[in-house]
Amino acid sequence: MKIGILVGMENTFPPALIEKINSMDAGVSAEYVKIGGVKMGEATEYRVIFDRISHLCFVGHTHVPGVFVPDPDFYAPEELDNKYKVTDERAMINVGSVGQPRDMDNRSCYVVLTEQFVEFRRVPYPLERTMEKILSTPELDPFLAERLKEGR
Repeated sequence: MKIGILVGMENTFPPALIEKINSMDAGVSAEYVKIGGVKMGEATEYRVIFDRISHLCFVGHTHVPGVFVPDPDFYAPEELDNKYKVTDERAMINVGSVGQPRDMDNRSCYVVLTEQFVEFRRVPYPLERTMEKILSTPELDPFLAERLKEGR
């Protein structure tokens, strides 16, 4: 059995976890899953995720909402008129982020699932208050507050 470890910028424990899993000799192997930078004609490493999805998979804390399908294709919510029609096709739904969005929209994003659709919804959150807290913490780079305005 193969498992995929999907990580973001925080990368303190995954190497040790992957090493531990691979040293257990239990018929399980682990590897990194990469979903960014897909190029035409190259093998896509994120297929390891789709090997494990029977229908729909929802992932959070992704900061960039949208839908991955196995083609591989990615569709941003605005490309789908904020609604993805549920079919028999396998899909990985990036629900977005309640804070720190990275898709140039500074509102929080979440989804509502019905039998027919996954609907992406946006709501404002206390952006100015969040920025003030970041700027009042000397250990944090002011850039972290500034990018919130633009959703990047």
